[in-house]
This record gives sequence, structure tokens and C-alpha cells, in this order.
Amino acid sequence: ARRALAARAGRRGDWADAAAHWDAALALNPVHADGWFALGYARLKQGEDASAAAAFSRCACEDRDHGDAWNNLAALHLRGGRPAAAFLALQQATRLKRESWQTWQNFASAALASRAPVAAARGLTMVLELTRGEQRPLDLLRGLAEAAASGRACVEAAEAAKERAPADASAETATVDESDIVLDWGDDGDGEGEHDASPPPIDLDVSVDAVAEPMATRRDLATLEAAVGAALRSATAGPGAADAGVWAALAAFYSATGAATAAREARLKRFRSLSGSRWRDSGDAYAAYAAAAADLGTAEADAAAARAAGGPDTPPSTAGGGVPELAAARMALATAVAVGKDAFGGSAALAAAEAALVRVDAALAAVKEKKADEATAGA
Repeated sequence: ARRALAARAGRRGDWADAAAHWDAALALNPVHADGWFALGYARLKQGEDASAAAAFSRCACEDRDHGDAWNNLAALHLRGGRPAAAFLALQQATRLKRESWQTWQNFASAALASRAPVAAARGLTMVLELTRGEQRPLDLLRGLAEAAASGRACVEAAEAAKERAPADASAETATVDESDIVLDWGDDGDGEGEHDASPPPIDLDVSVDAVAEPMATRRDLATLEAAVGAALRSATAGPGAADAGVWAALAAFYSATGAATAAREARLKRFRSLSGSRWRDSGDAYAAYAAAAADLGTAEADAAAARAAGGPDTPPSTAGGGVPELAAARMALATAVAVGKDAFGGSAALAAAEAALVRVDAALAAVKEKKADEATAGA
């Protein structure tokens, strides 16, 4: 009777009454997973997130295969700023709801926030596969590119610190056999492994460090960069042209991993994707175009400086920094600056484009001067 009354209250949107009836029904028969789920939903509709999370957690305890309970519990953890707890819950949710791209997107977001970027890349790949590339969450793309950059910086800093360490430091510290170290990159979203064995109820105070992926060696870095690179490249292969945000994330990834030529190509595609848009019509559209032009120009100026410092063994022109590349970047920036002064004066986007234009002009003048000197010397 109580369940019927609760169902009727829910159908008419009286969530307080529905919750009261479910409380009474579950007091009589607490071994009822769907009842706990319905109570959690009623509490959620009332805005009582803590009570809702407790009910969904109890539902998952009664029925370990209740995918919606795991998913809703994870959503509440994410909303409450507990990504590590959400990540653990979503490992179960994705095992049970493998065809739900929304669940995989939540999984990727939680994994990334929990410092588990390889798992996040797996989640993003599943989103792209299930939606055939129609869903390209830019926050995840940017986050993965940043994670790859951070991972490389972490490994390089550790290597530099090791080189600076005294030669006899090993004698003062305990010796650890590398075979005893287990580097757990976290569940990759397949739902296979030890996490499947009846996980405990989700703890609201799970530490992020409990699921964080360690970054210790070049091998770990290679694993991270391979996973992130594959996910980002998949985002460019969906139906229709990838938007500027996708190319920006890919350019950032390639730049961080030292793939200069690929980074330059991604920057060019980002810029070209905006060139044909109505970027002159609004401040936001102009800001996106100017940012792409500024990024392209700054990268070409950096490449020119690197080539000038490299002496005779400089990279080929395809890596950027030559006269044609600098001239093309200058043209893009000059257009952005001219339009910005006319319609968007005082904007931060205009200021960034102007600063990049100054750098490109200086780099172009230096390259031309060097060529002239070389021609004179060879005459």
C-alpha cells in the first residue's frame, strides 16, 4: 500500500509525500533496491542531495547491477565536488550501461578530475565511438591536452632532479627494486579486473589520491601520451569538420609532446576553420578568431627564434618559422588587428593580437636580415 501511495505521489509531482511513503515502506521491507532508487529520486527532486546519495548508495548495495543507481550516485558526487568518489561509482555504471555515451562522458570527466587521464581518454574514446563523433566535449579535449603537458613536465622535472642529486645519494637511501612497484593507471572503463568483485559502498570522503594515476617514468609518459593522442585524433574524424576547439586541443597536445610539425598543422586547421565563419559579427566570434591568429603567430615567432638559435642544423621550413610562414601569420594578424580596432577596440583579444603581431614583425625582419647577410657573404 505504501509503495502504491508513493508511486501516485511521484506521478503528481508531490516529492515530499512520495519520499515520506517510501521511507515508511522501506522501514517495513528495506531489501528493495527499486524502492531505495525511487526514494533517492524523490530526495533529488527535493534538492536534498546528501539524502539522495545515501538512498542511491543503498540501492547499489542491494543490487550491484543497478546501473542507474551507480550513475545517479556518481552525478551527485560530481555535483558535490567529489570526483574520486564519482570515478569509483562510474566504473560500475559504465560496466552496466556500456551503450550510454552520457555515462561515459561523466566517467571521463570524473577520471580527469581524479588525475586519471588514461582512463579519461578511454572514456572520451567511448563517447566518440557511441555518438559517431557527433559529441566532442571541448572541456575534456582541453583537459586531456593539459594532462599530457603536465605529465611530460612531471617526468622531465623528476629526471632533472635525479641528475642533480649527489652521486652518493643512493648509498644514503633504501634500495627499492622496480619490480616491486605497481603503477596503477586505474580502470580503463572496460569494467574488467578487480573492481568488478563486489565493490564496497561509495565513501563520500574518498581521497583523490586513491585513484590518481602515478607519473614516474618515460614508460608511463608514453602510455599517457599514446592514449591521449589517440583520443584527440579520434575527435577530428567525426562527421563534418572538427571545430576550432578540437584543433586547438590537438595543437596544444602536439606542442607539449614535441611534435612541432603536427602542432603547426593543427594550428593552421584551427585558424582555417574560423576564417570562413562570421567572426566579424560578434565579440565572442572575433575573440576566437583573434586567439587563433595570435596562437599561430606566436608559434611561428617561437619557431623562428629556435631556428636562429640552432645554427646550421636548423629544422626544415615545414616546422615553421620561415619567411612564408611568418608572412602568412602576419597577414592573419594584421587582418585581426584592423577589424578589432574598427569594431572591438579595447578588447583583450585585440590586445593579444597586437602583441603577437609585434613579435611576428620582429621575427620576420630578423629572418630577412639573416638571409640578406647570408646572400652578401656568399656573393
